[in-house]
Amino acid sequence: MNLIKFYEVIDKIETHGGLGMRTPNGTSRMIYGLTKAIDAKVYVDVGTFVGLTCLWAARAMEENGGNGKVYTVELDSKWLEMAIQFAKDAGLAHRIEFVLSDSRNFLPLLPVEKIDLALLDSGDKDLYQTDFENIEDKITNDTIILAHDVIEQDKVPFHSAWKFKEYIDTRKEYNSFLIPQEYGTLIIRKK
Repeated sequence: MNLIKFYEVIDKIETHGGLGMRTPNGTSRMIYGLTKAIDAKVYVDVGTFVGLTCLWAARAMEENGGNGKVYTVELDSKWLEMAIQFAKDAGLAHRIEFVLSDSRNFLPLLPVEKIDLALLDSGDKDLYQTDFENIEDKITNDTIILAHDVIEQDKVPFHSAWKFKEYIDTRKEYNSFLIPQEYGTLIIRKK
C-alpha cells in the first residue's frame, strides 16, 4: 500500500465540499485504531456513503497482513461508485467488498461466521435496530459494534439514532458506552 496515495484520497474526501455527510475524521481514525488493535479480520460497514471508514479499516487490515476483509453495503449507486473509485485510487479495493443493496436484504446473507468490528451508519437511522438484529448471530464476546449519530435529538439538526441507544439499553446481554463527540458514537459489546 502506498501511503501517499492513501492520504491523497483521504484528503480529497475530507476537503471536498459535497461530501460533508461523511463520518467525521476522529471516528474514522478510531475505526482504524480499533481495526488495527484487535487485528480485525471482518469489518462490516452499513452505509458506505463515499467509503471513508472502509478505507481506514482496509488500511489497518493491510498493515496487519493476513486476509482481512471489509464488507460494506450502500443503497445509493452514485455514492457506491464514488467509494469504489476512491478505494481503487487508494490501492485498497482488493480488501473491500462493495455491495449495492438494502442492508435489510444483505446483512442476513453476510457470508461470514463472525464479525470483529462493525459500524452502523446508514442514512436511515431507524434501521439501526433491524441492522443490529440482522448481524446479531455473528456477534461474539470479542465483537465491537459502533453506531454513529447516536446523540440526543435536541442537540443536532438531523434525525439521530438515539432510539437505538434506548433499545440497546434494554438489552441486558450488552454493555454500551456513548462517546458524545462528532454526533455521538455508541460502542457496544457483549457482556
